[in-house]
Amino acid sequence: MKETKAERKVRQDYEETQFVNVLRSAGNLVQPEHPVCPDRKWRVDYLINGNLALEIQGIGFGHHSFGAIMKTYEKNNAIAAQGWRLVQVTRAQIANGEALEVLSRCGVRVEAPCPHTSGQTAEGNCAKCGATV
Repeated sequence: MKETKAERKVRQDYEETQFVNVLRSAGNLVQPEHPVCPDRKWRVDYLINGNLALEIQGIGFGHHSFGAIMKTYEKNNAIAAQGWRLVQVTRAQIANGEALEVLSRCGVRVEAPCPHTSGQTAEGNCAKCGATV
């Protein structure tokens, strides 16, 4: 059975919440809907650690005309003028974990510090970080 719009929205909201929770539990500062510049209404979906702007791109949000594309470029240039790096991902990449991989390659922490719950070696050390448990 095909997913309804309402069901898709609930699923995507849940996936995005889980994604943000992973970033926060890894110790990142994640600011949703952060303003880009004071004289425009532009916002980035998330500002991570004060220097990385994350935009989650969807289909059908006005990015199909030349004028809309030019406005997106203008916003992206304003993001760069703030000194921020810009990462753009899709909702599918949020859901399948690729977005976390991309952010990791950009230096964003995507794993929480080891809480020593990954099991122990025969020597009694944490299997993940090697610490004595």
